[in-house]
Amino acid sequence: MKIAIIGAGISGIGAAKIFLEEGYEVEVFEKASDIGGQWSRCYPGAILQNRAVEYSFSDFPFKSPVENPSKEEVLKYINDYATHFNVRKYLRLNQEVLHLAHKQDEQGWILEVKDRGTDKKYKVEVDYVLIAKGQFYDNPTIPEELQKGQTVFKGQIIHSSQYNKLQQLDGNKVLVIGFGKTSLTLQLKLLNDP
Repeated sequence: MKIAIIGAGISGIGAAKIFLEEGYEVEVFEKASDIGGQWSRCYPGAILQNRAVEYSFSDFPFKSPVENPSKEEVLKYINDYATHFNVRKYLRLNQEVLHLAHKQDEQGWILEVKDRGTDKKYKVEVDYVLIAKGQFYDNPTIPEELQKGQTVFKGQIIHSSQYNKLQQLDGNKVLVIGFGKTSLTLQLKLLNDP
């Protein structure tokens, strides 16, 4: 039985490991050039907002000297996990799943995939698909009121998932909207690294 996993963040990598242990044939499609999901793209200074012990797999403890590790430490953990459990050879990096269709006359799925390095498209047939692409990768949620305000406000409006380097905000006044964990972490980072 062949399973396609779309997304090579922590959930996709963890699922691949379990499916492989159970004897399934697995391919993990990731449109980025490496694994890690949001951790490979999140803002500078991001930290794990849970304790490391709560963010680790039961069979691979997160060995961090701090309670809330940095994004670099989380990425290292995900990469170490993929290496330790031999998931890397099942990764299809820079491979973007463009379309997913159920087979007409039989059980299974057809994936249309684009190799982002060559722009060539190809099809893959599988029995099952697990979608683990994360919630912010393609379409971050920006409230409609803010989008409408773009006609009055001439500055840049970005979602935290689109902010990836401090220089992006250099010399600008910044307003952070929200009071969730990411908002607070980002505000502290901006205050401490003017």
